[in-house]
Amino acid sequence: MVTGKTPYLAETALGVAMAHVNSPIPDPIENGAEISASLDAVITKLLAKNAADRYQSAGETLAALRACGRHEAGELDEASGDDSSTSLVRRRMLRATPEAPEHGVADPAPAWNARRAVLVTAAAVVVIVLGAILVASREGASRGIRVPDLTGKSQVEAIALLHDMGVDGVAFAQHEDATVAPGLVDGSSPAPDTPVKPGDLVTLYLSSGPKLVSLPDLAGKDPKAAVAALSALGFLPKMGPAVHSQVKAGLVAHTNPATGSPTARGADVIVYTSSGPALVTVPNIVSEAAPAAQAQLAKLGLHLNVNTVPSVDIPAQTIIDQDPPGGSATQPGSTITADVSAGPNAVSIPNVVGTSMDDARNALGQAGLSLGSVAYAQVTDTSPGTIIGQHPAAGSQAPQGSSVDIVIAQAPASPQPQSSGSAAPSATPAAQAIVPDVVGMSLAQAQTALAGAGLSVGRVDIAPGSPPNARVVKSDPAGGQSAPPGTAVELFLGAGR
Repeated sequence: MVTGKTPYLAETALGVAMAHVNSPIPDPIENGAEISASLDAVITKLLAKNAADRYQSAGETLAALRACGRHEAGELDEASGDDSSTSLVRRRMLRATPEAPEHGVADPAPAWNARRAVLVTAAAVVVIVLGAILVASREGASRGIRVPDLTGKSQVEAIALLHDMGVDGVAFAQHEDATVAPGLVDGSSPAPDTPVKPGDLVTLYLSSGPKLVSLPDLAGKDPKAAVAALSALGFLPKMGPAVHSQVKAGLVAHTNPATGSPTARGADVIVYTSSGPALVTVPNIVSEAAPAAQAQLAKLGLHLNVNTVPSVDIPAQTIIDQDPPGGSATQPGSTITADVSAGPNAVSIPNVVGTSMDDARNALGQAGLSLGSVAYAQVTDTSPGTIIGQHPAAGSQAPQGSSVDIVIAQAPASPQPQSSGSAAPSATPAAQAIVPDVVGMSLAQAQTALAGAGLSVGRVDIAPGSPPNARVVKSDPAGGQSAPPGTAVELFLGAGR
């Protein structure tokens, strides 16, 4: 009131409230108030942050105001003369009246006149009375202050309520609470209904919401086990519709929220089960060349199994029939069986199993065929160098000039002798080799890959009806598994990818 403006400025109501708590008291004179230094001191003490620094009673406040008034009156009174009210006013007016100028022209009236003095004095008296009332009310209220229950209040509301009660010291701390919205008060220290003094500090706890938990990975789990696991973590699991997924049908495909998402306890989690992969529409490959048909099926995740049949009027490598037919639906990874023409010059493949590689080369040459890739398998029941497998199989039809792949028996590798200096086996296990993934490779490529990993090719099984360029469709041990160095890996060849 004495300065004509508010003591604190801030962009938000919370900023103004915190300034009342923490910022120093603005000096009235420095902020433009035209009052004496003694009145400035009284106002500053009335507004002190610490209750102990204020006047402790209404009587003490009144005495300070009277002393301030006497000090201001003494500054204006003459050193001697009549002390009556009339004389006092006359002397003040004489002091405020300037001497007449020599030429009889009156000077402008001074800015400080009697009317302005009355207005300022009246304003100061109003401030003093209000201050006295404030001190008296806070003095009386401080005798029965108890912390209110501020749960659910905003920061601004809580600060305003505490200040109205006479509590100026307020601090904040975060607190997890699933029942109170984040940012609102969910408790205090001291607790509600605890007696406090105006100078005591009250800490308000602000809710940060419920504790967040990372959702576990439940893909591939049994739905009942997944629901039990979610319930144990405090979530509310709900079953969603089945969706297409690479996960086995009937098991959990995914959840919403997704795996690893921070989620509040008590939140809903939708569990989606798998209905298996989406079905693939089989293309029509009849009349196409076998290599082109195989490439087309591979793009759809399907495999081709070829049966070579004799034909005198259809070009070699042309597909005559297929099963299942074009346009039907099938699971990804399924095999399409096709009859392929051996051409008008088809020949019957001789049986070379049980012979040597030289004998096989001669037999194939006499039939108008050639020797294809040669692989070796470590076996113990056949003499090394003997052919133990061939592809295509004996008796099947193939175009003249086709090649025939063979597998030759090889003696198993001899175990390495132990050093005579080691009486007991080493406590450190031997390093294991990792079986490479050879699925989709030709037999020669698989043999090279296994050799690079310190392994070898074991028995080779070729599926009936496999095409001439048969690929590895399975290995035992499988790719990614560990095995002792030198292990013979069994390969299964067929219509690979």
